[in-house]
Amino acid sequence: MCGMCGGEKIAATWRRICDGILSVGWSLVTVSGNGIREPSFAYTMGLSECGHPEFIVFGLGDFESHAAIAPLAQAALGGACFDEGDNLTDLYPPGVSPPRLLRFPDSTTHLLWANDMYRGADDLPIPALQVVWISESDDPGRRLIRCLP
Repeated sequence: MCGMCGGEKIAATWRRICDGILSVGWSLVTVSGNGIREPSFAYTMGLSECGHPEFIVFGLGDFESHAAIAPLAQAALGGACFDEGDNLTDLYPPGVSPPRLLRFPDSTTHLLWANDMYRGADDLPIPALQVVWISESDDPGRRLIRCLP
């Protein structure tokens, strides 16, 4: 559940996000959804500081979203530069089909806090990459959790 949906105040949410960025280089913002037409989603904040697009994933729980995005965020902070279509096989444990990356067309629609923090007044929306699994039969959340140490 997103912090604000659980009653967290805006200032506390900003502080938590900034603390995460300061301590590990990135933070995950989660947004609760209400079904198929408005699924939950999660996105990174902090990767823009090192010149990398932020990541966004839809339809997973908070823990699964973190498991899906963490390998990408950590690699980006380590100097990897990802783009649409990159091979991500080496970032995920054996038995987990890796996701694919797609360029997210307009980050102002979903990465609201990241745009507030990193986008200048006259700048284009910050770049973002959507993390997706191609097959609907592949349940990335369950597969990721089973493979975590």
